[in-house]
Amino acid sequence: GVGRFAERGSVLPCDAASPPPLLLLGGSEDGVSAALATSNDATETLRRTMAEGVAAGSGRAEMTIVRGANHMVFCEPVDLCCRAVQLDRPLAAGSDADALRGFLGSLIVEFLATHGLADAVAPAERLSARARRELTHASDLSRTDGDDGGGRDARDDD
Repeated sequence: GVGRFAERGSVLPCDAASPPPLLLLGGSEDGVSAALATSNDATETLRRTMAEGVAAGSGRAEMTIVRGANHMVFCEPVDLCCRAVQLDRPLAAGSDADALRGFLGSLIVEFLATHGLADAVAPAERLSARARRELTHASDLSRTDGDDGGGRDARDDD
């Protein structure tokens, strides 16, 4: 339910009867997620959420882990009062914060357009997230209920 948090090292299931499409975004250098994980792996909590928290048949769920991104990369400027700043890791060496923010934005717009929610705000030529494979650390797409017949299509670009 809303407002509950999983104990460290565990994942709460998505328990909505008819959940909306879900987009999980994270970074390969996410210090906040690493602090919550039992392994200190920055991607563990997102991967486990997809594997354990999103049940097959519960709607469409997509996850992308962005190579080089940390937890706060989407914020510009970063709010230093936010506790996450102290837990976060730096961006990976050679990462461009502006490019990462642009990629995250295009992923969100593409997701919204896929679900018929962004046609007016994003012309087709701006939907270029999939073309930026060098920034994709890992992705997972679960196709369920009303998609192409069910199943799971996952790719890992590590």
